Amino acid sequence: MQEITDKLPDWAIRLLWPAAWLRRKHAGYFNYYGVIGNSRMLSQYWFESRRIAFASLNRRSQRLSYSWAGFIQMWQTLGIGGPRIEEKPRANRPHLAFSQA
Repeated sequence: MQEITDKLPDWAIRLLWPAAWLRRKHAGYFNYYGVIGNSRMLSQYWFESRRIAFASLNRRSQRLSYSWAGFIQMWQTLGIGGPRIEEKPRANRPHLAFSQA
């Protein structure tokens, strides 16, 4: 990201800052709550956070700023990742396996 921001003017960096902040917030949330068995709630958080962002962007005037399809395309352009499980399954963690002895 650093090499991209070096080539941009200051006003463009200020426009990209909220996307970087949102990317960090989502990454931190998914790192903390991304455990096995919590995928349903991660997906719900993901959907609700996108719905709130969509509503807040469309609240700026009486005319809609984004359609849902346009918002999804903008969201993908910003590179904000989706929910993911960070915990490794027990079979891949040999230090937690029970010994046969």
